[in-house]
Amino acid sequence: MKTIIFDFGGVFNLRTSVKEFWQNNAKVLGVDPEKADKITLDIWLKARIGKIDSDIFWTESAKLVKMSAEDFKDCFFNYTGWREDLYDFVKQELAGKYKLGMVSNQIESWLEPIIEEKGLRDLFDVIITSYELGIAKPDIRAYQEAVNKLAVDPKDCIYIDDFEHNLKPAQELGMETILFKDTASLKKELNKLLS
Repeated sequence: MKTIIFDFGGVFNLRTSVKEFWQNNAKVLGVDPEKADKITLDIWLKARIGKIDSDIFWTESAKLVKMSAEDFKDCFFNYTGWREDLYDFVKQELAGKYKLGMVSNQIESWLEPIIEEKGLRDLFDVIITSYELGIAKPDIRAYQEAVNKLAVDPKDCIYIDDFEHNLKPAQELGMETILFKDTASLKKELNKLLS
């Protein structure tokens, strides 16, 4: 194996589900979680494939909870968290030894600041985003785009995602796959496939 391709949401950060965000924060934000999810999920799904400006997600969500868009964004960023142990592992143990790719279904105004802050463009050889591509996983074309940009054979790739349904297209292309649970189990699974 020469190439390792990661998902982002739920792998590098702890949580990404809009529905779970509302369910877990509804009480403190004073909002009906079902209503908030119904309004904002549709915006998220359109924004993640570049059909609408992703800033609309923050402004419309903020209106629901009577906050500024910036304050709501901070609240969401804090909720989603960051998996520092995985980031350190990739930086110290994988970078420079393997080609690294990322394929992510996120909205631009959420992912791009993280890419900048964490220096992910320097860490990963290729980052494929749903908002730039105009399609989202599990569309097989997203995985094919990563393989093409990395200029590798899918059979030389390991794909890592926290959703099982996102592993199937990678397997169809011939990649080895790992269902992400946590950093410790990922290290064990990678060791098996890389040894």
